[in-house]
Amino acid sequence: MLRQINLTECPASLIVQAFNEGYAGYMVPVAMDVAGFERRFRAENLDPMASALWLDGERPAAILLVARRGRISRVAGLGVAPDWRGRGLGRAAMVEAIQAARDRQDRWLELEVIASNTAAKALYAQQGFRALGTLCGYDLDVGHGVVPTALQRVDPFQAAQWAGRFTKGDLPWQQHPVGMAARTDPTYGLVDQGEDIVALLEPSPGALRLTALALSAQVTPERAQAFTAALRVHAAGRPVRAPALFAPDQAARFFAAGGWQKTAMEQIWMRHDLA
Repeated sequence: MLRQINLTECPASLIVQAFNEGYAGYMVPVAMDVAGFERRFRAENLDPMASALWLDGERPAAILLVARRGRISRVAGLGVAPDWRGRGLGRAAMVEAIQAARDRQDRWLELEVIASNTAAKALYAQQGFRALGTLCGYDLDVGHGVVPTALQRVDPFQAAQWAGRFTKGDLPWQQHPVGMAARTDPTYGLVDQGEDIVALLEPSPGALRLTALALSAQVTPERAQAFTAALRVHAAGRPVRAPALFAPDQAARFFAAGGWQKTAMEQIWMRHDLA
C-alpha cells in the first residue's frame, strides 16, 4: 500500500530521487541534483506543504509538485516511477491537486504540457483544463560582430524590478517578475540601454540558457535585432538556448524579429478555472 507524505516530511535527497525516477524516460531528458532542484523550484514558488510524495515502502512511486502565488497555483511537476505507470496514480494525483486548490479557494490551477504528449493533454482536458496558448523555444547560434548596443549586467532581483514596470496581464508562470526576482547565482540579468528589454541568462554546459524575458511596449523589431546582436557577442562563442517557455507575444516581438531559430518542442499552457 502506498504511503503519501508532503515534502516537509522527507529529506531533499529523496525528493530529488522521486523527481528523477518520475521523469525517467520522459520526452525531454530530466535529471537534477539537490542544488539544481532547490534553485529551480525556489524561483517557481514551490509549496512543500501542498506538494506530495507517494512511497512504496521506502521507494518513491510518484511525486506531485505544486507552486503557489497568492490564490493562484500551478502543477510544477507530476512524475510517476516506471514501475507504477499505467495504474492510474498520475490521474489520482491530478484529481487531488485540483481538489486541494478548490479547498484553498484558489482562483485557478495551471500547468504546461509538452504539445506532443497527447495522453497527458487528454487527461488534463478531461479534468477540466483548457488551453491558453502555445509556448515555444528558440536557438541563437554562435555569431560574431560589432556590438550595436550596450547590455548592462544586473542581478535577477534588479532585472525583476525593471520587468515589473511593464509586464501586465497573464504571463506564463516562469516569465513572471515574481519568479525572476527569486533566482540567484549563477543566473543573471541583461538589460538594454533603454531599459526596455530584460532577459535572464543561466550558464549551462556549452551554452547560455535564456530563461525569462520581459519587453516594454517601446520594443521595435530594430531594438530586438540590436539586443540579439549584442547577446551574440556577450555569449562569446557559445550558442544561446531559450527553452519552450515563451508566449506568442514574446515570439513575435523579440525572437522572430531578432532572427532566432524556432525549435521543434512546444508546450501547451493550460488552466483550470476554479472561482
